[in-house]
Amino acid sequence: MNARPAAPALAALLLALRVVGDLQVADGPEDSGDDVLDPRKIVDLLGEDDYLDVLVGGGEDGKFLSLPGFGYFDSCINPPAECPNSNITFWLYTRATAEQPEQLDVAVPESIQYARWARGKPVKVLIHGYTGDKDYSPNTEIRPAYLNHSEYNVISVDWSPLAPSPCYVQATYNVALVGNCTAQLLDEMVRQGVTRLEDIHVVGFSLGGQVAGNIANYITSGTLTRITGLDPALPLFTTISTAPRLDSSDAEFVDVIHTNAGWKGKLMPSGHLDFYLNSIIQQPGCSWDSSCDHARAPAYFAESISSPQGFWGFSCSSIVSFYTGVCSPDDAAELVLMGENANSSSRGIYFAYTNPTYPFAKGHDLGEAVEAVHNATSQVGEAIQGAATNTSSEAAEAAQNAGAEVAGAAGGVAAVHRPSASD
Repeated sequence: MNARPAAPALAALLLALRVVGDLQVADGPEDSGDDVLDPRKIVDLLGEDDYLDVLVGGGEDGKFLSLPGFGYFDSCINPPAECPNSNITFWLYTRATAEQPEQLDVAVPESIQYARWARGKPVKVLIHGYTGDKDYSPNTEIRPAYLNHSEYNVISVDWSPLAPSPCYVQATYNVALVGNCTAQLLDEMVRQGVTRLEDIHVVGFSLGGQVAGNIANYITSGTLTRITGLDPALPLFTTISTAPRLDSSDAEFVDVIHTNAGWKGKLMPSGHLDFYLNSIIQQPGCSWDSSCDHARAPAYFAESISSPQGFWGFSCSSIVSFYTGVCSPDDAAELVLMGENANSSSRGIYFAYTNPTYPFAKGHDLGEAVEAVHNATSQVGEAIQGAATNTSSEAAEAAQNAGAEVAGAAGGVAAVHRPSASD
């Protein structure tokens, strides 16, 4: 069954549940708010050995586990829970090594000490997500954007052996290990004096965003200065505990870009500064393709590194307030910049609009897109209120249609409205 078009209806229903009585779904007396598929809870119930047996197709009957939407787990590996780990590698890219990156290995201290660092320049740590690698998003968009803009030390974390398809559940279980090993590398870099902790900025996409949050659980050099989460992964990360997922306690400044919220990406705020783009679930130009929506987060961030227009958002107290038309740019005291050059003192929830194709940034002048999108979101607000008292197919259809209008308004208007060079 193709469930993708129902995403707006699902989001509307979830929002309605939070509005009316602050209800929670499937809460128990001891696991309030936990996702029943959280891998850590499965480990608690089955024990680690049995859990891993299920994931890799073990067990006495040799059967493998299938979870809806997550595939079959008959070929997933059980990595040794130790750092350094051969399944997790780190690659240094500078302008001098862009075509021939150097591997950094904590087990070989000289590989760090004698690497061709851009001394005194910022360090950007890029972490891919499920099915990714060092030559996949967000590396392919963000790494060249940094190196073309200025001199940086870009480290691409490659944990692809631990995140192959169809092993999503196993990949979530490996997130803590990758966070631990990455923290070990950063500690060694600081110990050797090749960089300072305050010069390190971690950028994680999807499941990599959750890895970034886990670094904070293991790093010993101090608190990271900044983590940027690019549509941090939602599936199996709705646990009430903040330890296994990205949150505002993981760095001095945590900023998050949401482009497929409530579907592949987290719906609720995860940082000090959270930006929700366009209709928050669908992005202009993606035509109900959730992978496209999800991938817009690294695309927007990459463009923000050198964009003359910039991505600017207006404040709103919550997603519900946005969808019910309570707030708009006209009511905002100021617009706040999203992306690489975000102000680290900014706090709160912001909403922004983009063009459907590159360049995505619209600058300060949101123009007609504001009115068009807010007209559409007001219909979603009505659907949300209706969903609170009516869970019929008609209410779901209304929410779905309204969600489609939001994305259509953003894309259609943006296609004819381009910011000027002075925006």
